[in-house]
Amino acid sequence: MKKITPKIQQGVDFLHQYLGQDASSWLRVVDPKDKEVVAYEFPLPEDYLGVSRVLRISFCEGFPTVGLRLQISPSPWLLWPHAMPQSLCLYGFGEHPAANSPESVVNDALKRLSKILELVLPSSNIKERNEEFYREITSYWRLQLNFNNQQLVVLEHPSTNGELCGLTDQRGGIKRHQVVWLASQQTMIEKHLSKILNRVEKVSVLAPVAYFIRLNSYPTVEIPNSNEIFEWIENHISSVDYQKLLAWDKRNNIYPIRWLLLELPNTEPPIIQAITLKQKGLKRDSHQVYGKRAGRRLRKQQNNNVTLSSLEHSPVHLLANNVIHSRNIELANNDIAGKKVAVIGAGSLGSSVVMHLVRAGITDITIVDPDRFESANLGRHILGVDDLGKYKTQALKERIQKDMSHITITSIPQYIQYECIKNIGLLDEMDVVVITTADWNSEEFIWLLHQVRQPKWALIQAWAEPHAIIGHVLITRPNSIADGRYLFDEHGSFLHRHSEWKDNGVIPLPGCGEAFLPGGPIGINTIATITVQSVFDVLVGKVESETWVTSIGDIEKIHKLNGMYVRSTSVGPNIPEGCKQIVISRDWPKEQCSSDL
Repeated sequence: MKKITPKIQQGVDFLHQYLGQDASSWLRVVDPKDKEVVAYEFPLPEDYLGVSRVLRISFCEGFPTVGLRLQISPSPWLLWPHAMPQSLCLYGFGEHPAANSPESVVNDALKRLSKILELVLPSSNIKERNEEFYREITSYWRLQLNFNNQQLVVLEHPSTNGELCGLTDQRGGIKRHQVVWLASQQTMIEKHLSKILNRVEKVSVLAPVAYFIRLNSYPTVEIPNSNEIFEWIENHISSVDYQKLLAWDKRNNIYPIRWLLLELPNTEPPIIQAITLKQKGLKRDSHQVYGKRAGRRLRKQQNNNVTLSSLEHSPVHLLANNVIHSRNIELANNDIAGKKVAVIGAGSLGSSVVMHLVRAGITDITIVDPDRFESANLGRHILGVDDLGKYKTQALKERIQKDMSHITITSIPQYIQYECIKNIGLLDEMDVVVITTADWNSEEFIWLLHQVRQPKWALIQAWAEPHAIIGHVLITRPNSIADGRYLFDEHGSFLHRHSEWKDNGVIPLPGCGEAFLPGGPIGINTIATITVQSVFDVLVGKVESETWVTSIGDIEKIHKLNGMYVRSTSVGPNIPEGCKQIVISRDWPKEQCSSDL
């Protein structure tokens, strides 16, 4: 017999206390098994099915770090919400058993058990019980199905029920062969290929190996056998859609592995379960390669005697904006669909701005920069070794579209002023133009263009002072004619800079005119974040006047690097002692430097 530790004894004592004297009398000590130290059985009242079940309460080795074990017999798997084949699932996503004390562990587990029991009593609400099942129904389905290691990547959110053509990723390696791209139209797969390979790709005839179904209601929690899978779906789609599904199955059963993609009703972002249909005789871990001409294998005379093996489930990933950006609640509450942003300058700051914009939900970006990527950029740029020697704009485009092919990136490896000579209306369709070049010729040109063209787009200029401890963002409103050139001297130095450095902080390099402004990735990323937030503030109408935003980091670092933070006229505000980061937003300075900053 295993020794009862003081902690376990505390838990046992609290169990009796929790149940009370009358209920405790129903506890029956049973022989422990596995890692159990003490185990009890407790009779439960009849559930909604008229079945009387028994609760097993176990204190195991390691308690209370190891939580209280609760088991029900006979098992209510697929009959009770949160019932697993061998246990109860008491904790959802992000939840953990209480572990403060033996008493808290027992109390927490039994309270959660009570909530489950409330759902399965004869008097319980059927709708509430079903909703609890529906909330986690895909988990129940997956536990009943074997796992198929082919990953499905759906390139769009299909607008209607229907077949999807598939193409296996054949770029090399067995793991890539486990990825199948799916789309309702062949041209969409061609477009995806062209983006990730950075060349024009054509396909011949793709195999229609998947079928997308938007369910009108929830099927049962229990998955049927493979011969009944279509009947299982029948009552949850229209009769017309069901006949189309059967026709697809009959035409395409020659393909050894196919997939049904079931979208659950009223889910946002959409929740899709992929059920794998595999011909009998194939190995459990086998996968099928569908190439650019796989559709030619489709025969006129189909085999009507195809037998399916047991059903499987495959991971499915949906490349749609409402999925990719679904965890950005702020984005979900603001409509930025179709907005266009140009980023002029793809250096350490500009590249970070581009990536933040992409991940924040902007799907149409133009990048302008004449430079190639060099090894000295590696320490603070988002590009890597594989990008050395490439134009920064093109390398960024390739990197983004490999990861998120739904993004439209226009790469212009040229100075903006030269490009606009060829096409003066290049930026006219933009909603926001961001310039991060730290090159006064380009910056002055953009301000002049903004004045002359008087476009709809808002202009945002962002830059870092030396060492990127301080950064600035100047923001105009859409349709504004504000001209920020008065804030700079004839050489492009900001008249309201907050720090002073020898030689203006410029570090010369060997070569005619070669130099750089020092700055680390942390400061650069901070300024990039503020810049991107400014873009979104403009897009959602939060900017009501021409705004100047300043990020100020650790002032002590400026002094250690032989610079000076200036607190006199037309310079930085007083920073509270101990403050390591502050962001200040205010209206543009007046034409004459003010002392009240």
